[in-house]
Amino acid sequence: VVREVGIAAAQPRPHRTTNAGQPETSSGPMSTAPSRQNGKEPWHNDVYNGVAQVDRPCGGWFGLWDIFNRSLRVVVAFYLCLLNPFTFFSFVIYTFRFNMLWYNPVPGFLMSCSLPFLPFVIFVYEVFKLVASKLTTVKSFDDGNVFFVPPPSLAGTILWAYYKNFSHFVGVFMVAGAHKDAVAHTWYDHITDKDFWRNLLRRSGIRVPLEIGRWKNGALEWKDKLVPNTNIVCKIPDSYLGLGDQYYNYGEHFTTAKELEALCARDFVGKQCLVLEFIRPRTGLEIHQFDIVTMKTLDGVKVVTVLYWGECTGPTSHTTEAGYVVDVDSETLVSKCAWYSPYFASMTPKQVGTRLPGIKKAVQDCVRAHENMDLDWMPMVGWDCVLTDGDSVFFEGNFAAQRLPRRIFLSWGLLFTFLKEATNMYAWNAGARSKRQ
Repeated sequence: VVREVGIAAAQPRPHRTTNAGQPETSSGPMSTAPSRQNGKEPWHNDVYNGVAQVDRPCGGWFGLWDIFNRSLRVVVAFYLCLLNPFTFFSFVIYTFRFNMLWYNPVPGFLMSCSLPFLPFVIFVYEVFKLVASKLTTVKSFDDGNVFFVPPPSLAGTILWAYYKNFSHFVGVFMVAGAHKDAVAHTWYDHITDKDFWRNLLRRSGIRVPLEIGRWKNGALEWKDKLVPNTNIVCKIPDSYLGLGDQYYNYGEHFTTAKELEALCARDFVGKQCLVLEFIRPRTGLEIHQFDIVTMKTLDGVKVVTVLYWGECTGPTSHTTEAGYVVDVDSETLVSKCAWYSPYFASMTPKQVGTRLPGIKKAVQDCVRAHENMDLDWMPMVGWDCVLTDGDSVFFEGNFAAQRLPRRIFLSWGLLFTFLKEATNMYAWNAGARSKRQ
């Protein structure tokens, strides 16, 4: 998931980003100090090292051998969850909850009744979907998207579709268990909307884009002054993947408050939206966004990966055409993110070796925010931020239900490392909860 990063308007001025907090459901003061665990940085762990050092598979990334082995690891993890006496009952409950949500109650119930054969059922389902897609003209949000585009071969396309679907199902259970809210948030963020993340980040002392106003009930509630040369982005609080976002440039789309109100009235009929300042990247940097994935364990919050999305073709990082792995210690782009999707496996890495001072502090910031988050059922979070002329600015966090599985099943070593970490997470292990207490 990629979030927007602003471009410079005419006569740019300093951002008015804020870290002023608003009341939140969590009680007590939040930490604003950097986090270390047993004297180590939170990215000095087996998971982070395992992803950073993962070997290129035989036949290359997203060849048939690679996708087959990823899918096989998902199936192995599925049966380990199913046959483990400590997870069997919670896995059964999770399966019914998940499938009845994602496939509708009756089909989902019937699919769940075939639990021992579910890997095969999902495979048949994906083949049916691919056949149906060739007979219809209905577009999917991932058509042509660099994060989801399939390999060129038919067999690769089938295995890729199967892996994307089934790894999501198994991966979420491995780290979040059968908790009702965790399952519900794989579909819709009814708790962790944009307001939740902005409040959490601000209370953790982290900069977020300034909320100039809010379109609500057919009127714009102003929270700050509209300053000339300020470009605007409007975001629906409970949306995702940039769906519904609108971008208004000062001098091109509006120059007065009344004109901005008219734009909101036109584009957000019957909806609510946040009216935010459009954030520009640091002077000299391209349009970009950092994708930081963290997971919360009894040993503290650990960093899983830090990725960089750049080389964008438009004014936001939704148009990225390049992904890189970031080494946090050296604050350097060290390799292309070839394992993420078939598109990035074939891209030409133009920026390997580029240093990005400030990303280490940004990673420490999101670790601190995750430590301050009191939702045990959501142990994995993906954070979106941009480097600016001041500190980094964070757009939001996300339930990393789609992001984390792409790391879990990269290799057999990573799979068993994640299984070990799962026993140390707050989310679904009763023993872990008692250990925490």
